[in-house]
Amino acid sequence: MLTFYELDLGLNHVVRKWSEPTDPRANLLVQVPGGQSASTNKFDGPSGVLICCEDHIIYRHMDHEQHRVPIPRRRNPLRDPERGLIIVSAVMHKMKVGIYGPISYGGGKAIGSFL
Repeated sequence: MLTFYELDLGLNHVVRKWSEPTDPRANLLVQVPGGQSASTNKFDGPSGVLICCEDHIIYRHMDHEQHRVPIPRRRNPLRDPERGLIIVSAVMHKMKVGIYGPISYGGGKAIGSFL
């Protein structure tokens, strides 16, 4: 179950925004920075969450449809096709120019991507 909460600093309490079931094979959540900047009227990014599941990644935001994309695989004749690909760790860096998030999966390799 994926549940979004919002912190209201003015009233000093947490509000549950919405909740939906997600893929039962989900094993990792990664934040996607975003929202309105405190210093300007610009938005910092799309916000939301990446849900890492076996063989795919799902982007969810409470105001948008979900986007489900497969994790790319390299061709390898020794690889077992029945075995799924699982992401085991992720880091999200917020920079002035954009957002960079390297993700590593079970093979120990890193997949870097700009969002």
